[in-house]
Amino acid sequence: MLADAGRDAEYRHYIDQPPTLAELQDLFSKLDIAHPSQMMRSDFTVSDTPESCLSAIVDNPSLLQRPIYIDSTKAVIARPPELAL
Repeated sequence: MLADAGRDAEYRHYIDQPPTLAELQDLFSKLDIAHPSQMMRSDFTVSDTPESCLSAIVDNPSLLQRPIYIDSTKAVIARPPELAL
């Protein structure tokens, strides 16, 4: 879908290459969301600090919503995938 739209994509399997805290902080800054808990799967909720949410994702990467499309200045949680276009 992305290739058909002329967009380059690099795929990264979040379990084999889990994101670091620094990568998650950068991702949060690129997403248009108010709190890092919005980066987490909907069946997991937390009303803690942004730092504790990011640390929870580092400790358990399966909490991260996916797929996520990231370019140099912004990111989008691509659910549905058409949001990445």
